[in-house]
Amino acid sequence: MEDTPVYGRRVWDPVVRILHWWIALAVLAQFALGAMIMGEHTLGLSEDGEHLLVTIHASIGYVFGAGLLARILWLFIAPGSGSWRDVLPHTSDQWQTARATIRHYLRGFRGERPFYRAHNPLAGLAYAAFLVVGLSQVTTGATMFTSPSELGELWEAVHETGFWIILGFVVLHLVMVAVHEVTERRSLVSAMIHGRKYFTAEELEAHPEARNEEEIR
Repeated sequence: MEDTPVYGRRVWDPVVRILHWWIALAVLAQFALGAMIMGEHTLGLSEDGEHLLVTIHASIGYVFGAGLLARILWLFIAPGSGSWRDVLPHTSDQWQTARATIRHYLRGFRGERPFYRAHNPLAGLAYAAFLVVGLSQVTTGATMFTSPSELGELWEAVHETGFWIILGFVVLHLVMVAVHEVTERRSLVSAMIHGRKYFTAEELEAHPEARNEEEIR
């Protein structure tokens, strides 16, 4: 695809892009703060220092939760690629694409790649799981200190497990974005800034639903 002309098409609406970076930045901040809280003894934090970290962590947690709730709301009112209909595979074509994507991955990204204009149907399942785990993190984080002792300890254990699950998701997400960037050259990272993905003329000819804007080299 390196020498093949590609054409930009707007795929991601502004709300999707804003919420993507909102959630991403909140998650990165929470990783840093959560790691420091879990390593409080190693860092030698004072009681006041630990309390300050927990307070900041909780405050950003509410920011994270607001982003999650806004994204979930947008799933049900957004047109096009922002809608749950594009994120969650529910049609036979989407499930067929998801299976084809798995086969493509197992072949080491060789051969013909499955086409999807916006969300990868397989990744859409992971995004849905992320939203569920993220809401669990917000809920357990907000209640662990106000619940009875035993229940609070349970919420804390669930919260810490969620930390590792989301960390694993983020690492896998970054790896897969990098692999797709190298093998497909669709400018996925910058697409979450300007909203456009890039397709070949053959792809646009075979998939009219992708031809929604003027051609941009």
